[in-house]
Amino acid sequence: MHTRRRVKGTDAVFGLRQLSKVEFARFSLSEHPHTPRLLRALGLAIRERREQRHLSRAELAAQTRVTAERIGALERGRSDPDYELLLALADALGVGVGALFTRAEALAQEDRRTGP
Repeated sequence: MHTRRRVKGTDAVFGLRQLSKVEFARFSLSEHPHTPRLLRALGLAIRERREQRHLSRAELAAQTRVTAERIGALERGRSDPDYELLLALADALGVGVGALFTRAEALAQEDRRTGP
């Protein structure tokens, strides 16, 4: 049984670091200075992986015990996922939480290069 799981952050774009569950509980994405971009990029990473796995929002929602509307809000960057939801999403999507943040970092960098 794991007593301490870690979330790999994205140092280059968002200034995050590895967070334990306890640290994550104290850390809200909504308090992060790059929140809008971070949430949009994380949402895009979730959507991209969901589509790669050929899952509907409803199917992902059922696996993570949230509503399809919440999944949609997460994918649009309009919802701040808690630690347990991030773990559930990563598990349902067949990746680690770190992989979601790593992909979010890459998407944010692409957005920065092509954005205004």
